[in-house]
Amino acid sequence: MQTEVTVGDAPATESATAHAREISPDRPYFAAFEGLRAIAALLVVVDHTSFVSGFSNRSERFGDFTARGEIGVAVFFLISGFLLYRPFVAAHFAGRPAPHVRTFLVRRAMRIIPLYWLVLTVVVLTGTSQLHSGWDVLASYCFAQVYVTRAVLHGVSQAWSLDIEAVFYITLPLWAALLARRQRNPRSQLRAEILALVGLYLTGVLFRWFVTAHPTHLMHNWHGWMPQWFDMFSLGMGLAVMSAWYEKERRRPAWVDVPGTAVGCWVLAGFAYWLVSKHVVTSHLPLYVGSSAIEMSRYFLYGAFGFFLLLPAAFTPARDRPQGLIRWFLTCRPMAFLGLISYGIYLWHQWVVDELLRHTSWKLFQITYVPFLIVVVLLTVALSTASYWTVERPGISLGRRLTRRWRTSQPTGLRQT
Repeated sequence: MQTEVTVGDAPATESATAHAREISPDRPYFAAFEGLRAIAALLVVVDHTSFVSGFSNRSERFGDFTARGEIGVAVFFLISGFLLYRPFVAAHFAGRPAPHVRTFLVRRAMRIIPLYWLVLTVVVLTGTSQLHSGWDVLASYCFAQVYVTRAVLHGVSQAWSLDIEAVFYITLPLWAALLARRQRNPRSQLRAEILALVGLYLTGVLFRWFVTAHPTHLMHNWHGWMPQWFDMFSLGMGLAVMSAWYEKERRRPAWVDVPGTAVGCWVLAGFAYWLVSKHVVTSHLPLYVGSSAIEMSRYFLYGAFGFFLLLPAAFTPARDRPQGLIRWFLTCRPMAFLGLISYGIYLWHQWVVDELLRHTSWKLFQITYVPFLIVVVLLTVALSTASYWTVERPGISLGRRLTRRWRTSQPTGLRQT
């Protein structure tokens, strides 16, 4: 579930900021999003480890909260909506060409495919994939496992969300092209962007309501269909629209420079998390699907959590104002490092869990949680660090070289950004 900060993936450090500006000097660098990616990945790790260990069902005090770590997936979708749509909408407001579609898609592919194929291959070769046919394996490698009922949670089980991301990558340039400015002034463009995203959000909500209120055999896997997540992506895209608009106006929302507002946003995010954990979804089963009312409330609160979590990172205070505790935390070196390798954390952790259950004395649902979590995190971070430098980073660099070569080979009059 990895997205790029601007067009790079550098950590939130002074050298990383310089690196990001070298790659894309005309685009802002959202350093705090590194920390947000780390939070999203770790939430998913907590969700899976707490279930496997039995902690979610054993702990009356904390089990409700660890069982809702799946909310990290929604946060990833909001992050993708913000970071990937922002260059397009900024181009709309400025009246300049949007990012080139081929460049965008190639860089996306080189960002997510190499490591995913590596992890999937390891899972298959070690016999933990539970993929029972060549078609299941092919579907998994082609980001289509979510459409094959018997394979949707096999292979790299959590990679069903990558299938959703892949559809988003393909359709985002089309969405941007449909909304590209046509004889509209910037304020009219802003209205068009907002109205379109409101429609996208409502479409996602209506789709979820329909399939939960009228379940049929055709929609047995509605959770993995792209329309289910329109609302999450649209919330991130909406933040991108407002962020780009204020940048164009060379100002920031008034609340950004008010002390304590970032903490207030996270308090609201925490309240949404508490509410969904304690009063909406009472089951600790990872595949639980409740009534239509429960599901509607659940995903509304997931979206609210992600929105308020991202809000302080989408708008930064003036340079002469303190950044505050939240932004400091999101950009500190440990969070920047975990954000840098967050894609690996997301992909590797379930295989680490499976291997520990196979080769140690730990037994399913009978594991002391904290030591188990620490071991899983340490091993996953080690694997993710190694795979970042040997697989992810070379893939990113190759994508940049390919697209840079295409741009320089085009006649000057035909080049696009």
